[in-house]
Amino acid sequence: MLCSLILAMMLLSLVSCDRQSRADGDHRMEGQTASVPSDFLTFYTRYHSDSLYQIDHTMFPLPAKIDSTGSGFWTLDDWSMHRLEYFKEEHYHHELEAVSDRMVIEVHQHKQAPFAIVRHWMKRGEEWRLFHYETKSGSLSGRDSTDL
Repeated sequence: MLCSLILAMMLLSLVSCDRQSRADGDHRMEGQTASVPSDFLTFYTRYHSDSLYQIDHTMFPLPAKIDSTGSGFWTLDDWSMHRLEYFKEEHYHHELEAVSDRMVIEVHQHKQAPFAIVRHWMKRGEEWRLFHYETKSGSLSGRDSTDL
């Protein structure tokens, strides 16, 4: 009986530590759904911290839709590394939505301005890749900047 109680306390302690480590982790993952594949989250962190990995995992020429200029493509020559620091929690609401186990749509909605960045990620073979980039004026999903 005492062993069961100690085992239960240890398990509870481990679960609490895991929750705390997630809370201390990347705050931009706050809007993720449980359906986002775990290997995507590992990829996503590395993608934003390793420039060569990012270039390797971006499908150039990258289709881009920019509200002000229409459609076009990002090329390797005009690419700037995307870093998570650019999307600070106090300025952006972040959501990841798994469309399937091989496709994730990401939205960074600005909290104060009617502006959003939408990125589409796809798993080809065993590798995740960014395959579409879009900026939008206005709110997404029925939100406006005051809702966030």
